[in-house]
Amino acid sequence: MNSSLQSRFSALLWSFSLGTLVIILTSFARHGVDVFMLGFLLAGIAVSAWGQWLTRRWLRPLVQLDEVILNVSQGRFNSRISGVGDQDEIGQLCWNVNDMLDQLSAFFREQETSFRANLANNFNRMAMNGGMHGGFKKGLVNQNILLEGMAGQKKSAMRDKLISAAHHLNTHHLLSNLASNQQDLKIITDNMEALAK
Repeated sequence: MNSSLQSRFSALLWSFSLGTLVIILTSFARHGVDVFMLGFLLAGIAVSAWGQWLTRRWLRPLVQLDEVILNVSQGRFNSRISGVGDQDEIGQLCWNVNDMLDQLSAFFREQETSFRANLANNFNRMAMNGGMHGGFKKGLVNQNILLEGMAGQKKSAMRDKLISAAHHLNTHHLLSNLASNQQDLKIITDNMEALAK
């Protein structure tokens, strides 16, 4: 049987109340009704009910935490755990998960934005690693090194393409200029031969 943490706490609290009830009823059967014992029974039931309410309130963030972690496992990093204080371990866990998700979201956003800019030949947009911690920061620093290398290769390829286009243009014009010069020289030679005769 797979019962929730809250139901296990409930079972524990109600078991306490049931045990108290059995002890008090046994005492009533042996010694008669005692007002003090009846008050103790009512106090035990009240403590169990209050414990149920507190347990539900304390464990409520775990439901949100479960939903957020399920979203993360499916590649969605936008949900957060809200309405939780950080006074206890569960609250601190929730805040730490939120901080981790903030880092993940920022990491993936910077990674995507800088790669898209690089693909669009905007080589000035590098991944911003300010505010990132540990491996997230190191990952973006390494990505910037990669982007710089890619930018250098793209710039070199563009330069080579431009040089090739200029060379092709020069070659094309050079051939037509040579043909024109050859024709001009032939005319001059013919004219000089005509004058020499």
